[in-house]
Amino acid sequence: MKFQFFIILFFLCFNIATVDTKAQTIGNQPEFYKNSLQGSLGFAGLYAAATSNYERIISLPKEKWVTATYLRFGIGAYGVWGGKGNFTYLQYGVFTGKKANHFEISAGPNIGFKEVDSEIPVVSFSTGYRLQKPGKHFMLRTGVGLPESIYLGLGWSF
Repeated sequence: MKFQFFIILFFLCFNIATVDTKAQTIGNQPEFYKNSLQGSLGFAGLYAAATSNYERIISLPKEKWVTATYLRFGIGAYGVWGGKGNFTYLQYGVFTGKKANHFEISAGPNIGFKEVDSEIPVVSFSTGYRLQKPGKHFMLRTGVGLPESIYLGLGWSF
């Protein structure tokens, strides 16, 4: 009888210790900084674009495949054979992944202003890869977007 009592006591203590450790691990995970500034360069054939972005994380859902939702405001310039122009866009987006590697996708209106002989699309979108660890400032982004084309960008979160 004593032996069974000690086995039950051992399993209860082990279970409580496991739950406590798991709770501490989940509670101590750093979160993403809410604001970031980013710059990117994009090239696609005879098309080139340079963009500066401000991004604000709106929500960080827990226990879902979406890690964060955000709003991104971007302003930039592009050049193409026979024309050039400027653009300004506002995108709503999400990214996935709980650690450092993320898939991101965003879309929204392109509220750009154009110059002579340039055509600006009315929508903007981007999809790609983001390298950003929770609680760290550095960010690297790469992917495909409109009007950014095939881009590579660096950012700083705060």
